[in-house]
Amino acid sequence: MNGQETESTLAMGMNRVCHELRRPITLIHSFSELLCEGLHGPLNADQHECAERILDSSRKLDSIVRGLYDLAEIEGGAPQLSRENCDVGRIYDDVEQEFGRLFAEAGIGIEFVRRGELTDLHVDAGRLRRTVAYLLDNVLRFVPRGGRARVSLEHTAHTLHIEVSDDGPGVPDQDLERVFAPFQRAENRDTDVGIGVGLAVCRTYAEAHCGRAFAERSAQGGLRVLCELNTAAPSSTPAS
Repeated sequence: MNGQETESTLAMGMNRVCHELRRPITLIHSFSELLCEGLHGPLNADQHECAERILDSSRKLDSIVRGLYDLAEIEGGAPQLSRENCDVGRIYDDVEQEFGRLFAEAGIGIEFVRRGELTDLHVDAGRLRRTVAYLLDNVLRFVPRGGRARVSLEHTAHTLHIEVSDDGPGVPDQDLERVFAPFQRAENRDTDVGIGVGLAVCRTYAEAHCGRAFAERSAQGGLRVLCELNTAAPSSTPAS
């Protein structure tokens, strides 16, 4: 077995492992959420705190497994997109509802902005949603309580612009490109959360849409990440 075959086998194995882990993690998340909401009876303060910790841990574990699953897919080759004309505005509404709650729980202010017509855009809806989710998850991991962030979707001239900026610790200029490499973090980000694959997946998805992804320092001194997706290119067009 040569090196390429070995990598393909490992990617396939990782894909299967992640797939098997998703169901038990989903069950842990669902049942702990029910406990926190008191649907199985009231909890005392200590019990509620334990249930919230289980729920928070299940979210983090799900994020890690999802990242490994997506990374295994792109390591096996360029992802095959399932493009269709979809309502990006509705996808954005779902993301805003989910992450608005998570940002509130984390004590981080978040502003959701949209510009241009976001309906009937030719994109892979699932991968678009995961792109925005990875970008916001990155903010949740590194911006401290009391911080602020802004996410913007804008459609102009067959290009969907996704921009997420924050006032967090930021990334040194020399590390701005390195944050898109799998399992890499900037040197000043000494947190132990996450495995560092989200931005790598975002760039791959953007390039698969014949677009690009890059990072720079935000106006507030934090990080600003931009992903651009071509909404007119046919699914058979190779990534640039």
